[in-house]
Amino acid sequence: MPVLVDGGTWDVTYPAFCHLTLDCHYLPAHWHESLGAEPVKAEIRERIDAAAAADPWLAEHPIAWQWEWEVPPAEIAAGHPLVTTVLDTAAAFGHPSHPGGLDSWHDAATFTLHGGVPTFSYGPCGMSTAHAVNERVSIDELVDTAAIVAVAAMRWCGVSAGS
Repeated sequence: MPVLVDGGTWDVTYPAFCHLTLDCHYLPAHWHESLGAEPVKAEIRERIDAAAAADPWLAEHPIAWQWEWEVPPAEIAAGHPLVTTVLDTAAAFGHPSHPGGLDSWHDAATFTLHGGVPTFSYGPCGMSTAHAVNERVSIDELVDTAAIVAVAAMRWCGVSAGS
């Protein structure tokens, strides 16, 4: 997915360069234990370079690849007891939900990958505006989500709601 475009130096001249920054997310099954993301990178390069070769100008001016980040994907099973505890708690609050995937990096993945702690993200509805220009959440959703997370944590840790 293109996320940044940078090129040119002035409004009325043809740009002498163009830097295009892409973001690529892939499933944990594509992470190679010893090679990391190299197989994914190779496939991306092959496909884009093949498409560029069909364009005469790009064939003469090949793409220069530079990889800035390598962020491995993370995953927790949908049936993990932590997931079901949170989803059951959300349902008890009138917010039935289901497990899903997120095509973005988030802090939970750090704990799962580097700490060995199964972790996932849960938040208010409204993924269509999450991390977007018009990102927003209603106060009711914010309060309900905070209560769901608090009660789910208490249930997970074995603390009764009355304590």
